[in-house]
Amino acid sequence: MEKHYERQLADLRNKAEKTEETAQQAWSSMQTATTVKSELEETCGRYRQQLEESQGHLHSALTGCSLLIGSLLAYRAQIAELISERDLLMRQISRFDGFKRQLEEFVSAVSSTMENHGKGSTKLHSLLTFRKGVIAVIAANRIRHLASSRTLDQQTSPPSTDQAVVLPLIIWPPCLNSERRMAFGSLHISYHSQVVWIGQEELITVLHKTMDQLKTTSYAQAQQVLDQVLSRVETILCLQSSSRSHSSSLETISILKKQLVSFTKRLHAAEVERRSLRIEVSRMRDETNSLTQAQQRADVMERQLLDVNAKMKDFVAKTKFDSICDELARALKREEEAQTVLNQQSDQLEELNLRLNVQTTNEIEKERTIAEAVQGLSDVTMDLKRREQTIHQLKRQVINLEEEKQELRDRTREAENIIKIKTKDKDALVLYLKSLEASVEKARRNLMHKPDSQSYQLMFNQLLTSAAMSNLDLKEPEASTVQSLLQAFTDAQKTAVNKISMLEEEIASHKQHISSLKKEVSAVCRRERDSDEVLRSSGDPSAFLSAFPSLSNKMMTGQPQSYSYQPERSYGEDFAPLREAMDYSTQTTPSSKRQTFDL
Repeated sequence: MEKHYERQLADLRNKAEKTEETAQQAWSSMQTATTVKSELEETCGRYRQQLEESQGHLHSALTGCSLLIGSLLAYRAQIAELISERDLLMRQISRFDGFKRQLEEFVSAVSSTMENHGKGSTKLHSLLTFRKGVIAVIAANRIRHLASSRTLDQQTSPPSTDQAVVLPLIIWPPCLNSERRMAFGSLHISYHSQVVWIGQEELITVLHKTMDQLKTTSYAQAQQVLDQVLSRVETILCLQSSSRSHSSSLETISILKKQLVSFTKRLHAAEVERRSLRIEVSRMRDETNSLTQAQQRADVMERQLLDVNAKMKDFVAKTKFDSICDELARALKREEEAQTVLNQQSDQLEELNLRLNVQTTNEIEKERTIAEAVQGLSDVTMDLKRREQTIHQLKRQVINLEEEKQELRDRTREAENIIKIKTKDKDALVLYLKSLEASVEKARRNLMHKPDSQSYQLMFNQLLTSAAMSNLDLKEPEASTVQSLLQAFTDAQKTAVNKISMLEEEIASHKQHISSLKKEVSAVCRRERDSDEVLRSSGDPSAFLSAFPSLSNKMMTGQPQSYSYQPERSYGEDFAPLREAMDYSTQTTPSSKRQTFDL
């Protein structure tokens, strides 16, 4: 028991040393907190200076960024325009390449037929000239029809893209036969008159004036003026043909191929017919030769037969011979007329080609001038939009800078308020720690005087209530750590006091047990002494054994008599009753209690 008590006292001393160490650590943490506070004030001053410098750098960086963003937006808009123009040009180039390939195929097909016929014998020279003449006549009619029906169509993209594209489109009238085209040919306006109208000086001056006005007006007004001009041009062009359909160059090539196939079929049929006629002509010539020979023979026969028959009839009728000669003469005249007509048409085809070349060059120049004018208009509109965007961006940046300035002012005010509150809290914490130190010193003195457990309990409760009634904000980390330290210290003191009281009670109960044992031993000794006297007086041990049956049983069994302390025996009736003991080793608040039972 003494060893156990010494062990408990050693534990209490260790716990007291630990509590002193924790108190010293708290005091050192207080000193470090004051040093940290001074360092924080110095760093706060440095941070304020750095904040002012960073604000200056921020303003300069924002101005530079605004300039860079303005230039970047302009470059991005230009890049988008160039990309759209590149896509459009690539599509146009692809279409032009397709048109060029089909045209080369068409020309190669026509030239191959010509070469094949050229490699042949010279006998087919008239056939080739006839075929060339027919092709030239058809091509001339096609070109004249194309020149009379070709027009210029302008398409403009929506205002969001700020681009205008001029595309030449061929407008084909509905399919009409030759008789109806000849009937309505007088109603169409020639292409030459359109070119003259477009090239008038008055129209050019009006266009220059409108373009000068468009430089100072907005995009909407320029678009309205351009729509009016285009509507006027469309109305003039619509007068030429009431119903026309649009078709591309590829469609024209396909139509030309179809027409070429049909023309070759007809040409083949005409050639077959011509060959049949040539055969008939050759047959007729053979017949005429045979007839001349027969005539000579007939003359010889007639001379021979004049002597025999003076009045013999002719072998062939004269009327028939005359009709055959007339037919041959007519055929020769037809061939000559056809050759003259082909020569005239070839001359007309050459003249039409020259006119077509002149008109195409004039049209290309006009398209260039119109494209340059539209490009200038799009550039002016883009400059206006860019200026508006830059002004709007500058306004937004000014508003954002004002808002950031106000936010920085509010943050500085909040930081100053927080610093003031923290200084007040630290002063209050210092006062509170001093009061806690005084109360802990008082508890230590009381512990040295060893009062009772109830006075300790009252003292600890008063200490906790004083800590709970303090004006500190327990949400802060310093106040919460001090409160937890105080709670741990009070818990340790309470457990120590409870253990000491329990040990004192156990010592008292052990003393009572020892006194009762002493009484029993003295009683046993008295009884033994009385029994010895009885044995001596009587000399019969049976009487002694009958007086003490327990001793007789032990003597019979041979067990020795012992009066030592038996640990298996329960001495609860000699000790104090069970009671509740408070354990404050795991407490966090004064109200939370943990009950344990000690035997």
